Amino acid sequence: VHADDVADALVKAVEGQGSPGYYNLAADGEFTMNDLARELGWSCVPVPDVAVDLTAELVKRLPAMPSQAAWIQTARIPVVMDTTRAREVLGWEPKHNAMATLHATVKGAREAGIVSAPGRTGV
Repeated sequence: VHADDVADALVKAVEGQGSPGYYNLAADGEFTMNDLARELGWSCVPVPDVAVDLTAELVKRLPAMPSQAAWIQTARIPVVMDTTRAREVLGWEPKHNAMATLHATVKGAREAGIVSAPGRTGV
Protein backbone atom coordinates (compact mmCIF):
# COMPACT_ATOMS: atom_id res chain seq x y z
CA VAL A 1 0.00 0.00 0.00
CA HIS A 2 1.31 3.43 -0.93
CA ALA A 3 2.30 5.79 1.91
CA ASP A 4 -0.09 8.45 0.57
CA ASP A 5 -2.98 5.98 0.79
CA VAL A 6 -2.03 5.08 4.36
CA ALA A 7 -1.95 8.78 5.21
CA ASP A 8 -5.43 9.24 3.70
CA ALA A 9 -6.78 6.40 5.86
CA LEU A 10 -5.09 7.79 8.95
CA VAL A 11 -6.63 11.23 8.39
CA LYS A 12 -10.07 9.66 7.99
CA ALA A 13 -9.62 7.69 11.21
CA VAL A 14 -8.38 10.70 13.18
CA GLU A 15 -11.32 12.75 11.93
CA GLY A 16 -13.64 10.02 13.22
CA GLN A 17 -15.00 9.02 9.80
CA GLY A 18 -15.16 5.37 10.81
CA SER A 19 -15.81 3.35 13.92
CA PRO A 20 -12.86 2.44 16.18
CA GLY A 21 -11.03 -0.75 15.34
CA TYR A 22 -8.65 -2.34 12.91
CA TYR A 23 -8.63 -1.62 9.18
CA ASN A 24 -6.74 -3.58 6.53
CA LEU A 25 -5.16 -1.38 3.87
CA ALA A 26 -3.86 -2.70 0.57
CA ALA A 27 -3.43 -1.39 -2.94
CA ASP A 28 -5.64 -2.70 -5.72
CA GLY A 29 -4.04 -5.32 -7.96
CA GLU A 30 -1.06 -7.53 -7.44
CA PHE A 31 2.51 -8.05 -8.54
CA THR A 32 4.66 -11.14 -8.88
CA MET A 33 8.28 -11.88 -8.04
CA ASN A 34 8.96 -11.45 -11.76
CA ASP A 35 7.42 -7.95 -11.62
CA LEU A 36 9.61 -7.13 -8.61
CA ALA A 37 12.75 -8.36 -10.34
CA ARG A 38 11.89 -6.44 -13.51
CA GLU A 39 11.30 -3.22 -11.54
CA LEU A 40 14.65 -3.64 -9.81
CA GLY A 41 16.37 -4.38 -13.11
CA TRP A 42 17.32 -7.86 -11.94
CA SER A 43 17.10 -11.19 -13.74
CA CYS A 44 14.34 -13.57 -12.78
CA VAL A 45 14.73 -17.32 -13.07
CA PRO A 46 11.66 -19.53 -12.76
CA VAL A 47 11.89 -21.99 -9.88
CA PRO A 48 9.64 -25.08 -9.78
CA ASP A 49 7.00 -24.96 -7.03
CA VAL A 50 8.34 -28.17 -5.52
CA ALA A 51 11.77 -26.55 -5.02
CA VAL A 52 10.20 -23.49 -3.38
CA ASP A 53 8.08 -25.69 -1.11
CA LEU A 54 11.00 -27.87 -0.06
CA THR A 55 13.24 -24.88 0.63
CA ALA A 56 10.53 -23.13 2.63
CA GLU A 57 9.92 -26.28 4.67
CA LEU A 58 13.65 -26.58 5.37
CA VAL A 59 13.87 -22.95 6.47
CA LYS A 60 10.89 -23.44 8.76
CA ARG A 61 12.29 -26.57 10.43
CA LEU A 62 15.93 -25.64 10.97
CA PRO A 63 16.38 -23.41 14.03
CA ALA A 64 19.87 -22.30 12.98
CA MET A 65 18.66 -20.69 9.74
CA PRO A 66 19.18 -16.91 9.66
CA SER A 67 16.06 -14.77 9.78
CA GLN A 68 16.94 -13.37 6.33
CA ALA A 69 16.05 -16.78 4.87
CA ALA A 70 12.40 -16.22 5.83
CA TRP A 71 11.88 -14.33 2.52
CA ILE A 72 11.26 -17.69 0.86
CA GLN A 73 7.77 -17.69 2.42
CA THR A 74 6.82 -14.75 0.17
CA ALA A 75 7.22 -16.99 -2.85
CA ARG A 76 5.19 -19.74 -1.24
CA ILE A 77 2.23 -18.01 0.39
CA PRO A 78 0.42 -15.19 -1.43
CA VAL A 79 -0.71 -12.26 0.67
CA VAL A 80 -4.42 -11.57 0.30
CA MET A 81 -5.86 -8.61 2.14
CA ASP A 82 -9.55 -7.92 2.63
CA THR A 83 -9.98 -4.14 2.63
CA THR A 84 -13.80 -4.21 2.72
CA ARG A 85 -14.06 -2.69 6.20
CA ALA A 86 -11.70 0.19 5.34
CA ARG A 87 -13.65 0.90 2.17
CA GLU A 88 -17.17 0.57 3.61
CA VAL A 89 -16.80 1.82 7.18
CA LEU A 90 -13.95 4.31 6.82
CA GLY A 91 -14.79 5.38 3.27
CA TRP A 92 -11.19 4.76 2.18
CA GLU A 93 -10.21 4.16 -1.43
CA PRO A 94 -6.57 3.71 -2.47
CA LYS A 95 -5.40 6.09 -5.17
CA HIS A 96 -2.33 4.02 -6.08
CA ASN A 97 -2.44 0.44 -7.38
CA ALA A 98 0.05 -2.30 -6.52
CA MET A 99 2.31 -1.75 -9.55
CA ALA A 100 2.42 2.04 -9.06
CA THR A 101 3.27 1.47 -5.39
CA LEU A 102 6.03 -1.00 -6.32
CA HIS A 103 7.46 1.53 -8.80
CA ALA A 104 7.40 4.34 -6.21
CA THR A 105 8.97 2.11 -3.56
CA VAL A 106 11.85 1.04 -5.80
CA LYS A 107 12.37 4.63 -6.98
CA GLY A 108 12.51 5.84 -3.37
CA ALA A 109 14.90 3.05 -2.41
CA ARG A 110 17.21 4.02 -5.28
CA GLU A 111 17.10 7.69 -4.32
CA ALA A 112 17.95 6.76 -0.72
CA GLY A 113 20.85 4.57 -1.88
CA ILE A 114 19.24 1.39 -0.54
CA VAL A 115 19.06 -0.25 -3.98
CA SER A 116 21.51 0.31 -6.83
CA ALA A 117 20.41 1.33 -10.29
CA PRO A 118 20.17 -1.53 -12.81
CA GLY A 119 23.55 -2.65 -14.11
CA ARG A 120 25.49 -1.22 -11.16
CA THR A 121 27.22 -3.29 -8.52
CA GLY A 122 26.30 -3.02 -4.88
CA VAL A 123 23.02 -3.58 -3.11
